[in-house]
Amino acid sequence: EGSFIDNVFIAKIDVKDDYLNLVYDGFIDFNGNQHMDFSIDLTKAILYNLGFTKVDSTALNSKFHVNLFGKEANAMKGQITMDGMVYQEGNRTIDVPRLVIDVKRGVNQDEFTVNSGELGTLSLVGKIDFNTLIDDFTAQFDKVFPSIIETKKAVKKKKTTPSHFDYSISTNNLNGFLSIFVPDLKIEPETKLFGSYDGRTEDFKMTLISPKIDYQD
Repeated sequence: EGSFIDNVFIAKIDVKDDYLNLVYDGFIDFNGNQHMDFSIDLTKAILYNLGFTKVDSTALNSKFHVNLFGKEANAMKGQITMDGMVYQEGNRTIDVPRLVIDVKRGVNQDEFTVNSGELGTLSLVGKIDFNTLIDDFTAQFDKVFPSIIETKKAVKKKKTTPSHFDYSISTNNLNGFLSIFVPDLKIEPETKLFGSYDGRTEDFKMTLISPKIDYQD
């Protein structure tokens, strides 16, 4: 059930399918600065059958709340809160009790903070182009640790606003997460990774401080 009155979409939607069960509840206000405030209770998502992964026997359930203001994606501010996430791949499981993402985007600077008591914290401050961020960052990281991350050999695209930012990562217990995505890598808690990236000059700086890191190639 829902309504769209005076450019405000209000709805409660219950989806029940063999591969997807979720409840959406909230509103999106398209007026002025625009405001979205909604929650999604995802009790079942069979990712392989939904086309999100090529790996069979993968499932996800989570509950999260989105509260964001902003007329454009590059000017949004607010918070995304995830109260519990369970990701399963075969007989392996990742359980993240809580994750909070704080977003503050502006013309001159973006600020993103990701905080999980279970996994750790991540901070990005600068100007960020999400269309190229992951490819740019992993390509630079691959130069330092070439056997850990396999990057795609893609044709370099012209960027109108190359990313440039400072970053910092502090870990808690990552090994459950890594056991699925990078099973040969083990990182001790209280590992710190920080530095900067400037896509305008392809300058990448990184400092790593860790009690212990194990990698079996």
